[in-house]
Amino acid sequence: IKGKCEGTSAPTASPTEYTGSCYYTKETCSKNPEEPETCSQEEVKVEEWNAEIAATYVHKDVVRIGRSRFVCRECPNCYFCSMDAYKPTLEKPSIWKQAWERDGECPPSPA
Repeated sequence: IKGKCEGTSAPTASPTEYTGSCYYTKETCSKNPEEPETCSQEEVKVEEWNAEIAATYVHKDVVRIGRSRFVCRECPNCYFCSMDAYKPTLEKPSIWKQAWERDGECPPSPA
């Protein structure tokens, strides 16, 4: 055993589930080469990163971990957004940083 522990630390608060509302504007454009490009925008709720639907994540999609928001990077890096190994975390940037970038914070949950 190396060293010894001294002193005490105050307990930290338990994590709580985010119950607030957080949205982003998602733009979808038609890709039919025989027609002029048309785009539409809709407000989409920012959901917790979810392995069950990760295969659907594309460039500019926004997910959250707690209140922290992450946006999927441009392609070709966007292809990593669908892989579990690239799930964003609150820890120091690591491999996830190749697929996602921080995109601010969701508003606090209501009291």
